[in-house]
Amino acid sequence: MKKKVRLPGLAWSFGVAAFLAVVCAGPFSGTSALAQDKPPIKIGIVYPISGVMGTIAIPAYKAHLLAMSEINAKGGLLEGRKFEWVVRDPMGKPELETRYCREMLVSEKVDILHAGFGSALGLAASAVVKEHGKTVAFLEGGKTSKLRNEKFEPLVFFGEQEDIPEARGMAKALCEFGPLKDKPNPKVYFLSWDYEYGRSLYQWFAPALKKYRPGVRLMESWTKVAETDYTPYLNLIAAAKPDVVVTTIWGGGIPSFLKQAKAYGLWDLTTLFASTEVLGAEYLREVGELFPIGTWGNVMELPGIPGNSGHQKYHEAYQKMHGEMAGAFGVRNYFMTYFLAKAIEDAKTTNPEKLVPALQNAQIETFLGKVWMRKINHQMQTGMHWGPLVKADPPLHRSLDKNKMYWLLDSDVSLTDEEILTIRGKK
Repeated sequence: MKKKVRLPGLAWSFGVAAFLAVVCAGPFSGTSALAQDKPPIKIGIVYPISGVMGTIAIPAYKAHLLAMSEINAKGGLLEGRKFEWVVRDPMGKPELETRYCREMLVSEKVDILHAGFGSALGLAASAVVKEHGKTVAFLEGGKTSKLRNEKFEPLVFFGEQEDIPEARGMAKALCEFGPLKDKPNPKVYFLSWDYEYGRSLYQWFAPALKKYRPGVRLMESWTKVAETDYTPYLNLIAAAKPDVVVTTIWGGGIPSFLKQAKAYGLWDLTTLFASTEVLGAEYLREVGELFPIGTWGNVMELPGIPGNSGHQKYHEAYQKMHGEMAGAFGVRNYFMTYFLAKAIEDAKTTNPEKLVPALQNAQIETFLGKVWMRKINHQMQTGMHWGPLVKADPPLHRSLDKNKMYWLLDSDVSLTDEEILTIRGKK
């Protein structure tokens, strides 16, 4: 069975060149499984594997591929149905996201859709799923809580952590464990691209930070998406003399920011707190030496963290299949594929009428603990490691300090059911 992919006009970003080698020589152009007697479970994947988002979308796709291939090798699901997948690249553009999601649901007639990599793309994908009304979808990168609350769609589930636990976790890490632990009335500078995710994260971060530090002075600057010249903002930050700079810049934008901040000497003046999981292996492998020692941030896992046997087996399998180190943005997709498989087996079908309840009630055990789905907002529940960076050997250059990091569950810093219902009632 052929796997089909459309990669229109790829724009280069670090990591894409290596991915194209895989596309040309590997799974995209080959077959997904041997001929089968039973119809496949057809998966549509609409991920921005080129442009600034390619840095994390590529390892996310490869983790899906690993999990689906493992399940296929064990005989598939429902007594012999194996995964087949079709891929499209929207290049980070909402209009292409809309087009390709419709194509997947209407023309390709996929059983499951994986899409919405990024908040803007997530909003576009969710609207298409609602319009179609016949297929379960997983939004794998859209963190904005609007998708879980005001714009909640019963057919949509979420693999990536949402903005609220990330924002509240960031405030908790700063004030209870990190650089603001013993600082009354601190100054914090928030720098973000001006788009849905950055704004939604700030919406929840600001009140959480003020709760921990009522006397905090919080300053902010907003750049255009994928900004490459941060010089004006570096001048503003230096003049403000903050105790901490919080940045939500990610993807292909983080190398430019780190290089310019280092050349400017900014980290001699303040401490960096990098959110958006940019302490993942896919970043540290490429630009890890640019992160100042002591940078605080969040990541689900890194080589050696948590380092148990299941974690080691995952990394070994990923390395064997793809010939490279697993990126931290892949692990949620790996878990989500197995979570989906468990629900399909429980429901004994991919029909949404039975699959949706099965997804709401499923849970799996992973090397990061139990993974389950919250019924009220269809948010996959796991957690995040928080801590400061220390020097590490290449290829990562940096890693979390095992003596200072800690694990925070999403469920410990999320909205309550009552809070979610209140927000939905006010929309």
